[in-house]
Amino acid sequence: MSDQYPLHLIAKKPNFYGFSGLDRSAHIREEEGWLERLILEPETRLVPVWRSRSLITDDAMGEPCAAMLVAVEHQGLFEHAEFVAFLGEKGGVPHIGLDLSPLDEGRVHDLFAEHGMFTDLRQIGPVLERFEGSILAYVRGLMYWHQRHRFCGVCGSETVSVKGGHQRNCTNRDCKAPAFPGVRYVTNQLPKPSVRTRILGIG
Repeated sequence: MSDQYPLHLIAKKPNFYGFSGLDRSAHIREEEGWLERLILEPETRLVPVWRSRSLITDDAMGEPCAAMLVAVEHQGLFEHAEFVAFLGEKGGVPHIGLDLSPLDEGRVHDLFAEHGMFTDLRQIGPVLERFEGSILAYVRGLMYWHQRHRFCGVCGSETVSVKGGHQRNCTNRDCKAPAFPGVRYVTNQLPKPSVRTRILGIG
């Protein structure tokens, strides 16, 4: 997958968070034992999220950047993760998202003080390198989706994460409804003056 935003497909300035050049590698999600295998690969990076905040540190120039951890050196984090998802690969480097929201603030400080600070992406995102900003937004949104879909929307039973964290299935044998993370677009439109006058009473 190209690292360049496909500007030829649009006629306006691209969404900063909308394209990362990340290869989603969906086939890996179907593999048994994908997580155990990727954890042991020296290239694999972890992208942790804590209560919808992203782990941020400073680069050699003192500029903010995403703190992505070497998986094989931080295997213990999986014990604290509420949700885990395979995000994809970039340049042959697999990225795994972790939701560590159950940890209290003190424990988070003990585990991550030397790696950075969990920060609201909305405060720091626009100054990050584009790939980093987009992947942090991606994992933040995916973990938020998991948080909000613990129960089946059809029968109310608990759901479980499958397919690398990109699907949740109902545990009720009589239901088994799947749920998928989706993208929803919202637009704000201003009526033309004649309509605005009638609706809002302004002219």
